[in-house]
Amino acid sequence: MIKKIQVTCRSEFDTRMVGQKLGEILKPRDLVEITGDIGAGKTTFVRGMADGIKSDRPATSPTFNILQTYRGRIKLHHMDLFRLDEPGLIDHQIKEALEEPDAAVVIEWSDIVEYVLPRKRYKIKIVTNPDESRRIIIDPPSGDPK
Repeated sequence: MIKKIQVTCRSEFDTRMVGQKLGEILKPRDLVEITGDIGAGKTTFVRGMADGIKSDRPATSPTFNILQTYRGRIKLHHMDLFRLDEPGLIDHQIKEALEEPDAAVVIEWSDIVEYVLPRKRYKIKIVTNPDESRRIIIDPPSGDPK
């Protein structure tokens, strides 16, 4: 069983490396929720996750598209819900993505769809420290899937 961990990152490279380590162990149907303030490094973390799955292309912010998909040893659906005021059909799209047998899902700014997310998920919180380093708190999945 993986336990909750905290890591301090002093650079974007460090943040990306922590994301890469998670990407390396990510399995199909895993869900990763990333929270943090604007500029905390959420997308940098996802870039590392894409590296970890050996993505066919570099990860970019899906803020204006809402969804990007990266293909590697598994598919990684990256959703950024920052600009969403209404969950609309995105909750259905999340459920569908989680049912894909070869895909994992990572969501930034997931507050708007909290009610539809399964309890069993990775919860990543990125906090900016006063010295501009980042504290990454990783709470792994545990308990019942729903």
